[in-house]
Amino acid sequence: MIVGLIHRASTKPTPGATALMNMTYLEQLAAAARPINDDDYGSDRQVEAENDFFDALDQHLADKLTEVEMDDFDAFCLKATADERIDEGLRLAAIVALR
Repeated sequence: MIVGLIHRASTKPTPGATALMNMTYLEQLAAAARPINDDDYGSDRQVEAENDFFDALDQHLADKLTEVEMDDFDAFCLKATADERIDEGLRLAAIVALR
């Protein structure tokens, strides 16, 4: 796990990074967060990686979505699979990157 933290820290965009760099970083975290197979779903590895993705997503989306958009995303996530949550998070991140 320490190696994963070091890798994520070394690839994390610096403040003021372009939207493209932020999207690339989010896509890397998303790939790591997706369950590898049914046995991986909910594993310590998968949950930690998914939490890392959503922490980075929260920073990317901070103050850039409307309250309605955030409420809709939260409601969606309650019923979605891990893959669906990640896909929707990336979709919202792309929208914000264009704003």
